[in-house]
Amino acid sequence: MATFNLVQAVFDRSALSLTEDVAVCTMHIRKHIAFAPDVGPITDTERADFTTKFTTFFNAIKGNISAAIKLRELRYYDVPSGPGIDMGAAKKVDTLNLVGTSGGNALPPQVALSVTFRTDVRKHWGRFYLPGLTVTQIGAAGRVNSATCTAVATAAAPLCNRGGTGANLTVFSRLEWTDHDVTLVQVDDIADVIRRRRFSAPTLRATAAP
Repeated sequence: MATFNLVQAVFDRSALSLTEDVAVCTMHIRKHIAFAPDVGPITDTERADFTTKFTTFFNAIKGNISAAIKLRELRYYDVPSGPGIDMGAAKKVDTLNLVGTSGGNALPPQVALSVTFRTDVRKHWGRFYLPGLTVTQIGAAGRVNSATCTAVATAAAPLCNRGGTGANLTVFSRLEWTDHDVTLVQVDDIADVIRRRRFSAPTLRATAAP
């Protein structure tokens, strides 16, 4: 059994364009135990706990996510004991099929909101890029509005909480092959561009002869 898991949050974008591939947010989790050292192998119990937390997170922010975006599943992979070892097949796949509820027009799919997970070591901060923003979340100056940033940061913070018994999001270092716990969640009002998420093909090519 592994001490850490890589988690992929898989977002279905086919309602935007039928042949479009998925958008994926990746993160790492570890086990935490009440009144005991926070070290131990991750089992399906901890994975189920994190799925509950991530479901709560998405439901809290879904009003900021396009109704054409669906959180399809969470996929859990054991992080191997050292570099260069194959991670293997998913240990658990939780099907969710949770849909955004923003009625605003979808922004281009390469536009994403950066959710940063700060740790005690600056070079070991982590982040994922949340897809599915709509025009409703953008202010007149082209920045993500403050209500959206605050809502996402507030909803993401419990993913990192180490109270009780279960699993929490942590920042895994592939240089040190260990983790750094999150001390603060930060969401800036600058939309990021993830080029690999842009539409794979146009549906229209306008041309004009000189």
